[in-house]
Amino acid sequence: NKVILSSCVAAASAAFALQVGNHGLRNSSRGRRLCGARAVADGQVRVTVRRQLPAPPQIAYDVWRQFVWRQGGGLPLLCDAGKPADLGESRTLFPVAMREEILSLEPHRKVTYRVTDFGLFFGLTDHIATVTFEAEGTGSIIIWDVSFVAEPPLLVKFWEVFTSLNVGTAVSNFGAVLQQPDATICYVRQRVNATPGETQAAWLDFTWRSGGGLPLPKPDIIRNGNMDSGQGCERLMPGGLVERITHVSKDGPQGCKVEYTVDNPGLFTFYPVALHRGCVEFRDGSQGCTELTWSVHAV
Repeated sequence: NKVILSSCVAAASAAFALQVGNHGLRNSSRGRRLCGARAVADGQVRVTVRRQLPAPPQIAYDVWRQFVWRQGGGLPLLCDAGKPADLGESRTLFPVAMREEILSLEPHRKVTYRVTDFGLFFGLTDHIATVTFEAEGTGSIIIWDVSFVAEPPLLVKFWEVFTSLNVGTAVSNFGAVLQQPDATICYVRQRVNATPGETQAAWLDFTWRSGGGLPLPKPDIIRNGNMDSGQGCERLMPGGLVERITHVSKDGPQGCKVEYTVDNPGLFTFYPVALHRGCVEFRDGSQGCTELTWSVHAV
């Protein structure tokens, strides 16, 4: 599961479009020079990186939120983001002390964020960025668009190259992670002498909240979530891993399913993966029994 981060860097060119006259002037070489001069004079920086990915938008979106937003995308910096990208969540990038905030999310399609504090990057303002995932065959296309204003305007070209370098490197590293096989860490099946509802409630209380009888300290429940279903419940495991129940679905008497993730995988928690997904299914096994299936996958 160890990810070899790519060092490949791709620089993406910026495009500026300003109203400088009629259509003919804008399409002439003189018109293009005027547009470029006006953009530099205004200090507007615009960078777009577009890349094909080997995973569909649903997976790419989830891995981006974990690997790029929370872990820094393989760039030589540290992030203090507590969770994968969620609405209103923020992160600080060290050592530059830049702070970013999630403005909006369109699940499995788009993330919009902004810089709220540029830290050591002086003279920058009005930052906005969108990361869009579009379906492309069996994979997807990532379109990462960044814009901000730089002062003095003479540094616009420098910031274009700098931004393209960092965004391009993060996207290359992100693509390398997606090319890794989705490994199944464990797969367990067990027949339990109880109904699916009873088994799910016992699993939530004994295994999730109390540690399942392992010879370790009990997990620390740092957020209860829904007390009945367990959705949203977060626990701090010995060693520092934070696990969170992301979704609970119930199919009536046929059973139910609990899905969870690790919010902080990485080198600092000695769990070097980009994405961890666990699923526990409780299915009707007839005669009042339950077929319990527990699978764990990591990228």
